[in-house]
Amino acid sequence: MKMFSVMQEVVSGLRYAFQTQNEWTLPVKGTGVIGMNTVLINLLEPLDAILIGVNDYWGNVASIIATKIGSS
Repeated sequence: MKMFSVMQEVVSGLRYAFQTQNEWTLPVKGTGVIGMNTVLINLLEPLDAILIGVNDYWGNVASIIATKIGSS
């Protein structure tokens, strides 16, 4: 039961930090690529248009993820 109380505390902190009341606020454990992947997969649907400035590593990663989702 301790894990659930810690998880609730983390989620409450995230909601406060991002100023949201969204009940689906959850921490994602992983690298920056996993975080970006999580965000883009949850925001984009196939055939959605997205503009990504590819000027560095992160822009390239975002472009690859968007292409795999089927967005252009």
